[in-house]
Amino acid sequence: YMAYAGRGCSGGCSYCEEPYYRKLYGGAYGRRRSPALVVAELKEVKERFRTREITFKDPVLTSDKAWLRDFLALYRRGIGLPFKCFGRPDAFDPETAALLKSAGCYCVEFGLQTFNEKIRGGLLRRPESLAAVEKAFAACDAAGLAYDADYIFGLPGETVADHKEAALRFAGFRRLNRIKCHNLVYYKGLPMTEAALKEGR
Repeated sequence: YMAYAGRGCSGGCSYCEEPYYRKLYGGAYGRRRSPALVVAELKEVKERFRTREITFKDPVLTSDKAWLRDFLALYRRGIGLPFKCFGRPDAFDPETAALLKSAGCYCVEFGLQTFNEKIRGGLLRRPESLAAVEKAFAACDAAGLAYDADYIFGLPGETVADHKEAALRFAGFRRLNRIKCHNLVYYKGLPMTEAALKEGR
């Protein structure tokens, strides 16, 4: 079952739809449901459909640690199903990894996209550093929590050498579950697309 505990992301990544939605709908776009309300929905789903697994589709489930603590305590007692979620490295630490693991999370997905720091911070406008990414992965490794890493091919300026370096770095992460490979897609209205049009890409 795919569930939303909240919508919205504070990041401003140039290739992502989240900043576009925030601009389109204003501040009210970003919101989070109460832990009790989310658990009530999942209880009904579990009973009616005999659901065996939950995937939280929130762009970043881990952004509010106080909310996460309350929610996972209720989830563990009232639902107890294995689940997967999305995290962001700058909203993740060892406590977050331990909380997720103890509540039944079997995998966290992170948006890495590239190990090229210049492309990440410049072209992609990723809000967190590679050091934060490696700390988040290490926190998962220590907690015994598997994680996925999103990786984009076709980024302007990226080279074969970048991909070779990425392969070597990926090989060092113990609990890396999979590398989710994507091809860069240009969506109308996003900063990445506007820049590409100006540059004639």
